[in-house]
Amino acid sequence: MTRIFNLFNTLTLGVILILLIASLRGEKNYEKYKSLSNSSAVLSARVLRLEKESVELDEEINRINSSPDYAKKLLKGIYNKKEEGEDMVIFPF
Repeated sequence: MTRIFNLFNTLTLGVILILLIASLRGEKNYEKYKSLSNSSAVLSARVLRLEKESVELDEEINRINSSPDYAKKLLKGIYNKKEEGEDMVIFPF
């Protein structure tokens, strides 16, 4: 009877240790899951912003390609290009 009792105690202790180790590993895995889930949400938001930016840039390209006057306006405004016969005055700030 004592031998069965000792075997039962040993098995119980073994099961408790296994469950303890598994729960500790599970906590780390859960933390890793939450971290990856948060990273996934951040990356998804970034992808949406980039897709929106891509659409806006495509629209800008279409405006430039379809309107020579708009293209000239951009060249003058961004790159300080001037047409032949024009004078440019630059004011220092």
